[in-house]
Amino acid sequence: MKKILSLFLAVAMTVCMMPAMAFATDDSFMAEGEKVKLELKSGETTATVTAKDDYSVVAEVNGTTVYKSGVTVKLGMQNVRGLGITDMKTHKLEFSTGLEQGSGTDLNTWLPNVLAFSGCTISGKVNDKAFTYTVEKDTTNTNTAKWTATPNTVDAVRAAWQTLTGTDLLTAKTNEAVDNSKIVIKHGAYLQIGSEKLIFDEKEGDCTIDNISTSDGLLAAVNTIKGHARLDTNAAPAGKNIEIYLPKGSVLQVSSSSVTLNRDIYIRSDVNVATADNQTPLAALRTAVNGNNNAMAGAIIKLVEMFNDAVGNVKESLAVEILGGYTVTYSGNSVTVPYGTTVSTAIEKLNLTGTQFNESGDVTADMTLTEKNVTPPSGGGGGAVPPTDNVTNNPGDKTTTADVETSTGADGKATTTVDKTTADKIVDKAVENNSEEVIIDATTKGDTKIAEVSLPAETVRALVEKTDADVVVKTDAAEVVLDQKAAEAVADQAKTGNITIVVDKVKEDDSQVHFELKIVTDNGNVTDFKGGNVKVTVALPTALKDKEVVCVYIDDKGNYTKVAGTKNADGTYTFNTGHFSAYAIMTAEEADEAIKAQEKAKNDKLKAGVKATTLKASSSAKKKSITIKWKKSYGYKVDYFQVFRSTKKNSGYGTKAFYTTKTGTQKSYKNTKALKKGTRYYYKVRGVRKIDGVKVYTKWSNKAIRTAK
Repeated sequence: MKKILSLFLAVAMTVCMMPAMAFATDDSFMAEGEKVKLELKSGETTATVTAKDDYSVVAEVNGTTVYKSGVTVKLGMQNVRGLGITDMKTHKLEFSTGLEQGSGTDLNTWLPNVLAFSGCTISGKVNDKAFTYTVEKDTTNTNTAKWTATPNTVDAVRAAWQTLTGTDLLTAKTNEAVDNSKIVIKHGAYLQIGSEKLIFDEKEGDCTIDNISTSDGLLAAVNTIKGHARLDTNAAPAGKNIEIYLPKGSVLQVSSSSVTLNRDIYIRSDVNVATADNQTPLAALRTAVNGNNNAMAGAIIKLVEMFNDAVGNVKESLAVEILGGYTVTYSGNSVTVPYGTTVSTAIEKLNLTGTQFNESGDVTADMTLTEKNVTPPSGGGGGAVPPTDNVTNNPGDKTTTADVETSTGADGKATTTVDKTTADKIVDKAVENNSEEVIIDATTKGDTKIAEVSLPAETVRALVEKTDADVVVKTDAAEVVLDQKAAEAVADQAKTGNITIVVDKVKEDDSQVHFELKIVTDNGNVTDFKGGNVKVTVALPTALKDKEVVCVYIDDKGNYTKVAGTKNADGTYTFNTGHFSAYAIMTAEEADEAIKAQEKAKNDKLKAGVKATTLKASSSAKKKSITIKWKKSYGYKVDYFQVFRSTKKNSGYGTKAFYTTKTGTQKSYKNTKALKKGTRYYYKVRGVRKIDGVKVYTKWSNKAIRTAK
């Protein structure tokens, strides 16, 4: 039974990570105005869930009969700016359940509560980004079950979406070396419903589920994880009735695209999943499995019934939240807690109750606790020593410098927060000094892998409006300089809350230093500086200081593009950019080889795609003319089409096309020349595309046959 429940975690990972995946191209799957579309198809029934540009969500079920043996799942995305997706991307998986085909199952029998569901209010949040949807059923069409979820506030939903897909929680890759579909559930993951808790800690190591869409069906997949999970039937209460915990490092890979959790994730809901006979859900599964010769079939049926019962239990509202896990550290010991947990709760989990710390409130970022100095100062006649001002002006250099405290964790992450008092002094002194540079110095001279510097958005806005100064952020990982226009673009998007500048060294060795640059705001990540410029200076590894090096921009698909830069005499490298993303500094030779290889891989993929493209031809005849029409499969464009003609079915077409189109969009040809009444003509069509100087051909169409009139 516990192996069946493990599927819940796989589903949770899909929900959490799928928004950041990259897919293939299918121009026909989505309509204009649709952002994300999920389609499930079984038998004569198709169910779709579509998120639109206005952040409304439409769920629709067409058909009433499904086949138990399998389901086809298709996901598409387009115009999702937060993920860098513009053109349509799709991916399809076919799942086999292992159940017998049968004659089909009536949805009205399996899901009566779902089909009768009239609507509700959904309240949710991603970290601190709260949102609300109103769900209503469309009663005008009795042939289709359709529900529309409308956001009460579009800006709130947008902020939640940007937080979920932001790189603080997830990392997406589209160039995995091994083409595979898998789920990696990290050790310690769990699913809790009420007092029953399924925990992945039965054996050491992570649980990897491979080939989840093979012909062996879901049973083969769950058999690989049955040894990793144990069931605790008397667990302490969780934050909500349902809680799913996915540790940092959990992975979802579909084909060569993968998403990895950068943080622990907690998914919680207050929905009641009790069965109609008031059994606890896991107990209901026990009943379905025990003594059943076809345990998999019984479990799947029971899971469907549980879902139907859960929907039936939703009356007027339900709540769901997705929370990142943040680390609280003291003296080398740390604990990870969900976003919004009180600092006092984290202190209690660290067994530090009774010790006084400077930190209080809620945990909203990784933090290091600092103990309060409660010892009163010793007496003496000298009086109090005035505190050193951490914000100073240099009138000669026209600079204002703020020396700020930085906390570095055991994982090499350095975190800096500019408090309100310091931020106000920065603005006042920069105005007073007519400064040309405002420097926030967060260096520690330590070994930093990730540096995060946060300051109030209103501070950046004030510097833009009241000074002409560039904003300089110095960290151990890199120095980042935003000119006025770039700072203005950041302030325009942030508006309120905090702005966090992140430098993340993904990899550093003798061959390269690879890092990601991010500016995170409460309104999402700033990736485009609207014509502004940011100068980035990074220290080179010793092995690269005497070599010819270049900087490359790495896009979402892992492709390299060279960026102009300069190697400095002090062993650093400086480059300028108009947007933040992933970059690497490496030897020129290695960069050239990588760019050459990626160009070849791109061309090889295009060639294979064109060669696999199919055409379907048809024909019609009128007096003194025959018209041939053809339709190309979606995915790969061609430069033009060639039409060949013969009076024999399997020969006589020649090597030169009878007709060649001028474009790759023309889809028909009217043959009016060299026609003889009563003669039967055979036509076949192929597409042509020139790739890397070589002509590549699609598959031949079927033969279109027509007798001239």
